Amino acid sequence: MKRNNLFWGSIVLVAGVLLLMNTLGIFTFNFWPVFWAVLLILAGVWFLLGPRLFKADMSEERVIIPLNGASEAEIKFSHGAGRILVNSGNLGGNLLSGTFTGGLEKEISRSGSILLAKLSMPQHILGIAIPGADFKGFGWDLSLNRDIPLRLRFSTGAGEAILDLSDTLVKELRVDTGASSTRVTLPMRAGTTHVTAKAGMASLEFSVPQGVAARISLDTGMSSNKIDTNRFPLTGSVYQSPDFDTAANKVDIDIEAGMGGIEIR
Repeated sequence: MKRNNLFWGSIVLVAGVLLLMNTLGIFTFNFWPVFWAVLLILAGVWFLLGPRLFKADMSEERVIIPLNGASEAEIKFSHGAGRILVNSGNLGGNLLSGTFTGGLEKEISRSGSILLAKLSMPQHILGIAIPGADFKGFGWDLSLNRDIPLRLRFSTGAGEAILDLSDTLVKELRVDTGASSTRVTLPMRAGTTHVTAKAGMASLEFSVPQGVAARISLDTGMSSNKIDTNRFPLTGSVYQSPDFDTAANKVDIDIEAGMGGIEIR
């Protein structure tokens, strides 16, 4: 059995069993916290045992990407499985600095004053090529330049993403995720930030810094939604800060999700 089939098969099996037990009334507590806890346990076991079972090269690589004179940047992160940690720092003439476990493929180009970067884990991460597999990595820990405008896209599969973008100048953020847990702290000094998130069986958590206004639009299926309505009261079909139109710093959030949990505070 292919490794990715084994992992995703386990996820579907667990989801089916929990849904059946919930439907039959075997347990009466909230389904989703149980599901996400079991999912993270399975993911943790997989990430710990996978390299040993399949003899992966889990060496750590230090990567620095220079700006080369660019004044803004677009970065696409393709991270299939594992954990990705992102924060920001004073990097001077560099766009990004971090450590990447299990190999990294990168494409760097330039369009005028914009640096374009694509970062992904190799498809043959565990030594065997897997056509169409989404098993692309274990651990990324990196810092972004906090002093230049950024447009970011994160494509993640099964795993955990913790993105602290509070001190960045992110103008556009897109998150496309599958069965994952994603926590994002949004910018506090970037002017207007446009956020788009599309999720499958995922847990999404967005933290809006104090002093930043927000407008939130949701298109969800079976997900459970928890919105801080004290800060973002429901106005028509959207949740919106009373001062959104006049705020100097604000985030415009558009989320499309299937099964999972969404929290915005």
